[in-house]
Amino acid sequence: MKIDYPVLPSYGDNPTEEEKERTIASYYGHQNRHGFYPVGSSNTWHGGIHIEDFGTNVSAIADGRIIAYRIPEKYLHEKDNKDIKYSNGFILIQHHYKTPKGVALRFYSLYMHLQPKAEMIKNKGKSIPDLYAKYTTKVKTATKEIGLKVREYCEDHKTKDDAKEKVFVPKGSLIKKENITPPKGHWMENNTSYVFCSYQGEILIALKSWTTDHGENHYQISHTKAKDKNTFNANAPKGTMVFDTINGTYIGMECAETALEVEKTKDKNWYKIKGRTQYVMVADCEPLTKQIKDDVVFNEVQNVDVPITAGQIIGVPSRYESNASKGYTTVHIEVFTDDSGIHEFINNTQDNDRTSYEVAKEQLLQVGKPCNFLKADTKVKIYQIKDDYTQIGFEDVSCKIEDKTTHLHWTKKVAVYVNGKKTTKPTYTIVGEHFEEVNTALENLLPSTDTKVYLKFQGTGNKRTIGYGTAQSGKKYWVKTSEVTGEVGNWVALSQDISVVYEQQPTADTADSKAKKTAKIRKKATTKDSANTEWWLIKTKDNEQGWVKKSDLTKKNPYHWADYGWEILEDTGNQYFYMFGEYVEKSEPHDFIKKIWELADSDGDKELSNYELQQAVSTKDTIDILSKLICKHQSEWNTWANISDFEQELIEVHKKGINEAKGTDDKGNDLKQKLEQQRDAKIEMFKDKIKHLCFWQDIKNGEIVPMQQRREAYIDSKYNPTHRIFPKGTSAKEILLGKEFDELEKERDKRQFPTDSNVYHLHAISFIEQMKMIVGDGGKMKSVLEEMKLLVNKHIPYSQQGERSSLSDEGLAALDCSETVGIYLHKLGCMPKYKAIHTGIMTTEADFRKAIGSNKIQFVEGSDKADFIPESGDIFVWRSGGGHTGIVYKYDEKKDAVWIMEAIGKSGARKPMEAYNRENGGYNKTWCTRTSVYKRDSSALTKHDGWKGYFRPINY
Repeated sequence: MKIDYPVLPSYGDNPTEEEKERTIASYYGHQNRHGFYPVGSSNTWHGGIHIEDFGTNVSAIADGRIIAYRIPEKYLHEKDNKDIKYSNGFILIQHHYKTPKGVALRFYSLYMHLQPKAEMIKNKGKSIPDLYAKYTTKVKTATKEIGLKVREYCEDHKTKDDAKEKVFVPKGSLIKKENITPPKGHWMENNTSYVFCSYQGEILIALKSWTTDHGENHYQISHTKAKDKNTFNANAPKGTMVFDTINGTYIGMECAETALEVEKTKDKNWYKIKGRTQYVMVADCEPLTKQIKDDVVFNEVQNVDVPITAGQIIGVPSRYESNASKGYTTVHIEVFTDDSGIHEFINNTQDNDRTSYEVAKEQLLQVGKPCNFLKADTKVKIYQIKDDYTQIGFEDVSCKIEDKTTHLHWTKKVAVYVNGKKTTKPTYTIVGEHFEEVNTALENLLPSTDTKVYLKFQGTGNKRTIGYGTAQSGKKYWVKTSEVTGEVGNWVALSQDISVVYEQQPTADTADSKAKKTAKIRKKATTKDSANTEWWLIKTKDNEQGWVKKSDLTKKNPYHWADYGWEILEDTGNQYFYMFGEYVEKSEPHDFIKKIWELADSDGDKELSNYELQQAVSTKDTIDILSKLICKHQSEWNTWANISDFEQELIEVHKKGINEAKGTDDKGNDLKQKLEQQRDAKIEMFKDKIKHLCFWQDIKNGEIVPMQQRREAYIDSKYNPTHRIFPKGTSAKEILLGKEFDELEKERDKRQFPTDSNVYHLHAISFIEQMKMIVGDGGKMKSVLEEMKLLVNKHIPYSQQGERSSLSDEGLAALDCSETVGIYLHKLGCMPKYKAIHTGIMTTEADFRKAIGSNKIQFVEGSDKADFIPESGDIFVWRSGGGHTGIVYKYDEKKDAVWIMEAIGKSGARKPMEAYNRENGGYNKTWCTRTSVYKRDSSALTKHDGWKGYFRPINY
């Protein structure tokens, strides 16, 4: 499922994290004039939030289906007050989400106070959402058919001029290739500028440059080069040409001034004619006119079943005025559910693929790296001494041996450390009687007499230069000068354990710091201290960085909402007005409102005012708490069903003021009676408004379109021939499509709506933020992974030749591993322009980013280690001479196996992983694209020579 904001954030160019946070925070609604969650500005229940004065498009927050809508033709007015306008237009969407482990939630999103028809059609219908829109145009051209004049074929013709232009073939049409051998002396002998063809059964000759190959057997008359006009048929219709597909085959004409209802296509140069599989060129049409569809019904609730995707525009904020808020523009957005599985859903511990860590505010961020390898007696080299700090480190050492036969024992080629990297080299051990001599020359670094040294340089005769190194070779650290004694350039043995090192020379500006706020972190590196405690080098979105014990970080699982402070309140009183304090004498507030008051009583006097409440809901910490309350309460959109209760509450709200009224006003009117009249007028106004706003009782529960009707529509959408041989529904194709529909129906989420309006309400933006942590930004990654799986499972032949920088049919005719990864990155939007890449530029983050032309890829710290577990969407790379790369489709925790999408060569994966792949569900052939299955820590992945690790697309 894709999740998105109802109003897309607008940050400007290169926003900071603070700017992003401020923008999103404004959507929470508590900075508004009205419309807070869950208690509004007049201490009334408010199950949603208002997004005010944006004057922008409002979009669906998640994939789902529209189950009802209402569009007023014009603004409504408050009873007896024509100056106050409001809209009761809304869209109601039903959503279903299921976690990877199958924990499900059905929920609904509501968008209330959307623009009425009168507002939408202003400015040439600019604000009409595509959901309700139809696009019309007129054919503006009055030209004859454009195409190619082809010449007749006669065996007697000696020159081109002998062959008259005989037939006009419209552009887009197909002509059949013909293999003709002309007689000697014919003008077509050895002529490569023209081709033989047949059209409507006649052999003809066409200019090759105005045709393109169309499969093995046909040419197509080129769209871009064929500019001849039909002069053979004087009565040929004038207008614009019509084709069966984009850049397809000519099928007829639409005359000038013909009105067409069209749909936009992915190709900006083409329109599709509505209701027909026919296409016309944009250049041949007048500018589009946007209107409301003919089948849209106004002023009444319409029950529908229309699929919709997150981010699809559904309306524009509209007027919702009162005497105190004239000109007020807003959209009310609400998320609610009646799903009894809400408790299981927010307390889900089954899913854990999105676990993250947070650093707490005030947590110490240590600059020095914890260390467990600098033990007493460890030999280190001193490089620099600067005041309080000394730079130490490790490097390979070497010495010359004059006679290898007396000093060295040949062993064999084995893997040893050379300059910190394991490399296969010829090796020796030292002859016992010469060990001390050689070890002294090697700075006494050899730990034992059987330690292997490697051949560094082979001199003349028996002369050899040997070397010795460790995994630490090449690494340097700064330590306190008091912890090491010696002179620069010398190797020394440490006199004590060193527990902290610095990778850069410490200065006054590199002191330890404390985290400024609680924040989500990214792990950059790990290490262990002398007590074997794990430490992480972390970085926050605000670029705070330092070493922290893993145990001091907070592990959070976004599937377990309680980790983030979410709480379900089963009893919120179900009243509309929460009366307290100065409003109702001796009132006893509900426990729900007491909970909010605990946050709002800023002066601690136990007398909670409306002002204090508004102050509380404008502070970040309080907003965070309030926005994570899941409140079970009667929906305000069913208030009409309980209007007598609402009326009684309103009477109670006014009781105190009326009871205390005494005397008359300056006109002699009895004050008490006057207040009663004002109260009654207000009650009538509210009742009228509520009647027009409520909709709950008008929503039908259950399917709108019967299954059999949906079944027939599905079959017709896939198969509806012009001429039938068998009665409808009896052909083999229709029977097969019927079975296909039946299988899809089993998985289909049924249309439904709660009859009981006592439902669980969630703060819309806070809900979106939590769901984004679960599904990722917009869920694009999942959809692209599914696209890629379909692509690689076509088992496209493997090749490193041919067209490598195109997504055309030719480019996709064969693929290698890096081309496959390139397609994936392009579909994600990480590589703006698809082009050829190779594993040689995929070994470092900087090179990878430069090659794809964006920074939307990062190396995953620690992914070069054997214990790393990749995520779906990660890209692995190894490079050793040649190289290989592929995309992680998923990780199987039980088998500790990784499903990989790749293009693989003829030999397949290294044994025994090729056998493992075949035995565990991977595709069993090589030399093609495929989905493979490998053990996570195996010779196919982390144990392969030249293993680099995993790269991860950013923000998907």
